[in-house]
Amino acid sequence: MLKARAVGDLLAQATYGGVESTMLLSTDGSLLSFQGESILRAKTIAAVVSNIWFAYDRHAQLSPPTLHANSHNELSTFQDTGALRPVSAETPVALDSHESGQQELIIECEEGLIVIHAVRQKVLLCCVCALSCDLGCVKSKMRAILKPLKAAFSHFSV
Repeated sequence: MLKARAVGDLLAQATYGGVESTMLLSTDGSLLSFQGESILRAKTIAAVVSNIWFAYDRHAQLSPPTLHANSHNELSTFQDTGALRPVSAETPVALDSHESGQQELIIECEEGLIVIHAVRQKVLLCCVCALSCDLGCVKSKMRAILKPLKAAFSHFSV
């Protein structure tokens, strides 16, 4: 069973060294759990993050990458700014929607970074960081948190 206290403790492990807050939220903007300073700020960020995630995810569904088999029987991905152009007369192969799904989004704002990662189809993990924070450290913290979160959420059908 997933316990709220355990999730809060897990999120607290990443909330140091430039990471101002760590949130677990649903794609509709509902805040499931968070560690940070202000609940009001966390709710606002969760709403904005879910809208941004929805917009990028929707764009990815409308223009998914296409695989092309070249003359050496190797697959190469080709995608232009929203419109697909054939490189040659190759036959495009559609990607599986699970493989082409958006997994991570990094947003650089005026006051800091927001790193978002999908835990499940409708659950997101979000870290809000200072601009001085090293992106590699944030991503490694998120990977460390994602492993137990994905294992815990694998028991639920979301």
